[in-house]
This record gives sequence, C-alpha cells and structure tokens, in this order.
Amino acid sequence: MGHVPVNGDLHVYESGRHGNRRLGWRVSPLYPLVVMLSLGFVLAAAARGMEPDEQYDWLISKGLYLYHAQEDAEAQRLLNEALTLRPGDRTAGYYLGRLLLRSGRADEAEARFREVLRAHPDDAKARMGLGMALYHQGNYADAQANLSAAEPSLGDDALLHYYQGLAASDLHQYKQAGERFVKAGSLDQDLGADVRYRRGTSFYGQGRYEEAVSEFRAATSAGVAAAGMAAAPPVQGGREEPLRQRRWDLNAALSLQYDSNVILLPSGVDTPGLGISRQDDFVTVLTGRGEYRFIQNDTWTAGAGYSFYQNLHAKLSDFNVQDNTPTIYAQRRLGPGSLRFQYLLDYVTVGGDSYLLSNALQSVLTYPQSERTFTQGYFRYQNKDFKSFDLDPFGANETRDANNYLVGAMQYLSFANRRGHVRLGYTFDTDRTAGGDVDRAVPGRPSSTDWSYFGHRFSTGVGFRPLPATSVDLAFDYYRQNYDNPNSFSFDGTTVRKDNIFLLTGTAVHELRSWLWLGFQYSYTRDDANIPVFSYVRHIVSFTVGGRF
Repeated sequence: MGHVPVNGDLHVYESGRHGNRRLGWRVSPLYPLVVMLSLGFVLAAAARGMEPDEQYDWLISKGLYLYHAQEDAEAQRLLNEALTLRPGDRTAGYYLGRLLLRSGRADEAEARFREVLRAHPDDAKARMGLGMALYHQGNYADAQANLSAAEPSLGDDALLHYYQGLAASDLHQYKQAGERFVKAGSLDQDLGADVRYRRGTSFYGQGRYEEAVSEFRAATSAGVAAAGMAAAPPVQGGREEPLRQRRWDLNAALSLQYDSNVILLPSGVDTPGLGISRQDDFVTVLTGRGEYRFIQNDTWTAGAGYSFYQNLHAKLSDFNVQDNTPTIYAQRRLGPGSLRFQYLLDYVTVGGDSYLLSNALQSVLTYPQSERTFTQGYFRYQNKDFKSFDLDPFGANETRDANNYLVGAMQYLSFANRRGHVRLGYTFDTDRTAGGDVDRAVPGRPSSTDWSYFGHRFSTGVGFRPLPATSVDLAFDYYRQNYDNPNSFSFDGTTVRKDNIFLLTGTAVHELRSWLWLGFQYSYTRDDANIPVFSYVRHIVSFTVGGRF
C-alpha cells in the first residue's frame, strides 16, 4: 500500500486491489511555520533536561512531523518511545496504526487500533483506522460497521466517506457506494476525478451502463486511472509500495466437545446395530483448511484447496473419524453477482478403516437484488461409494452406494447497516441407489433398497453482530426424508421408512485478534423416525479456538 492520507492533510496515491487512488493530503500555507515552531521546540527541549511529560510532548511533536514528512522508520521509533511513556496513549497508538497501514501491514495495524480502543472505546479516529485496516484485509462488512460507528464524530472527514464507499462497493451496495464517493468529493475537491471514476463503478454495478460510461469519460479527462488505465504508482523511499491481494488462506481450529449421543457417520446419520448410538463421550476435534488462488482478478478467481477433519473420542476411540477433502474451483463475476463451479473429493475413514469415498460437482450462483437482499442458488451431484469395515456387523454400509442430486436456494435480507441478516431457504435432494422397488424387505438383511429417498429441507436463520468483534448466529432446519421402499430394519419388513429431522444450532464467535478467535456452539438434533432404530436425540456443546494465517 502507498501512503495513507491522514485527515485530509496532503495528497498522495494509494495502491490496492482497486487500483491507485489519489487521496486527500493538502499542504497548508501554515505548514512551514508549523515546521519551524516544531524544530524550535525540539531544540529548546533538547537544551535542558526534560520531565516525562515534556519528553512525551517532544517525542509526539517530532514523531508527527516525521510522519507527515514520510520518514516512517524514525517516526515509528519516536512514537513507540512516546507510547512507552504513556501506555495506551491514543495519539501515539493511532499514528502507529496509520504507519502500519502505510507499509501494507494491515493485520498489525488492526491490532494497534484495537489496543487504542480497549483503552479509549469512544476514540473515533481509532475506530475509523480499524475500519480501514479491516477493509484492506477483505473484511468488508466489519470495516463498514466500524466506519459507520466513527461517522457521528468524523462526519466531515473525506477519508471516512471514501472508505465507506469502497466497503459498500465490495459488498455490492452500489447505490450507497456512489453516495459515499460523492460526499467524499464534496469534502475534498481534489478527490473529484477519482470520485467520478468510483461513482462510475457504482453505476456499472447497478446496471446503469450509460451513466457509468459518462462517469468514466469524465474521470479519464480529469487524468485519473480508470477502466484499465495505469495510474502513477505510490513511491516511498524511491520504490513502489503496492498492497497486493494475498493469494492464499490458511485456517486451523481446535474444538473440545461433549456429545450426548455419539453418531458414527460424519453426516450425522446413524447406522443401526453398531453399538455406539446413545452413548455419550468427550471429543477433541482438529480442523484445518488451506487454499491457493492461481487466478485472482476482478472477473475470475480460480484455485485449489484442502480441508481436514479429525475427531478423537475419549472412550470410543475405535470410532475416530478422519475426513480429507481436496477441491478445485473457478468463480466468475457476473455484473453484481457471481457463479462458482467446484469439484470435491471426499475420503473418510472410521477407526482407521476406509468408510466413504465420494466425488462431487457443485455450483453456486449468488445474485444481489438490492443493497439489502441477495439470493444463493446451488446444485450438486455427488457419487457416494461406501466401504465395508470391521465395525459394521450387518454389512449395511456397503449397501448404501448412491448418486445424490441436490438443488436449493437461500434468500438473505440484511439489516442494521449489514451488521445482521435473516435467511430463509429450501433444499431438495435425493439418493438414488441400485436397489429398485420392492414390496417387502427381508428383516435383518440390509440391501440397497433400504436407502433411496427424496428429501425436503427447510432452513431459517438469523445472524448479527452485537459488537464489532463478536458475531452470533441462530439456525433452525426441518428435514423430511421419504424413503422409497419397505425397510429391512422394520419389525416385519413391510414398513416404509419416513424421517422427520429437527436441527437447532446456536453459535457465538469473538475475535481476539485479526488472526485469532474463540467460538462456542450448541447444536440439538432430533430424528423422529417411524422405524425406532433410526430415532435419536443428540446434544453437542463445543468450545473452539481458531486461527487465520
């Protein structure tokens, strides 16, 4: 990232994922006088022994002078010394955060701004700085929430409105983004050309193409980089300092769980007769996920990833589950929406034995209807190859091979300036096995005729952020499965299986740092099946610590 503007003082360029931006820094005609007075104060202070307060004032004055002169290394040293004299000082902490942003270290800048806010929760500048740091990490919703919280005190700050426009644009709130860019331009006339370009992008996102072209032409005539033109790069110490999009992500988590009713299958579906259902246990869960994006631009994203899951039972160690899932995907931007295609290979073991190998193709279409609403539609084809293993006394598992087809949609509605949302969805899926149709099953002899079903799932939920670093989500699902044939686990082999499954989940996550979070989750599942061996109730309580790297 290039030099970040501070409260409209000077004009510099900032480089990032949206190209180079010329942001507000105007040289005041009083600047030479301020410099002379600062130097005079420095010399006078150095001529005599200084008390701690005097030393702090000297360090802050010289540190801010060097900050504005872009002597970042020395400015950082002096501001750090000031902070040792006054731990938690808002001025030193804020400008140190801005120096970190200037050097492209957004995660460290976030931590610095959060330190200021812990000591001074009402500090609007630190709140704005936190929003800027979160924006540069791609956390647009949280960035917007923090910028909005700072607005009552910094309503005349052009930089605040500019970043609000950037965040709104990345959240596909194109109308709001345009309004913010216009406001920023009205507060800082030198932002006018850039604002025309940004407003053009907001019109384009709304499908108002003629107005977008008009704004792009106006921006181009004013000399700003637009629509593929190269802008002047920021220069710091004689070299370019772009803030590049990171191409990789890595996440890991450790969970401690109490499971009131251990169910063997990773999907949460019980296989009768295994002897572990309705037994409780304490479980340690390790999860990890990594992703690398080979292509990453405004139109296309393509990459590969790998997910890992391992649970370790305290008592039922023979039923430890491991799940390995490599994937490749491609995603294309379609105006304000996007379309994603993905292939997933899923290999699951139980107690070290092969349990399931599946191959899946899925697609997800995301389309916003307005600034507050968007829809996700999804389709999946999955081939499931279940394996025989030692702990399956009936040999039921290998009879479950199937092709699964799934299609569904979820509608989202945001509220409270996108700090919360409600959702409502429906999913249809079906397992097709090779069993065909039968009039009667042989009790105690599982076959592929037991497993073909049609399923209807209704999903509701609400998510919100009561605090900028804390998120809460509540979800309720009802899943009805209607099976095709009489089931071999019924008493006389004549009962056709029907399951009514109720799922309730509550989750709370608190971010301790930009890379560290804590989570709590409670989930409740009840399967009211008309064949008793498939009925169960299950409670899971989880405490999780996770990291993003």
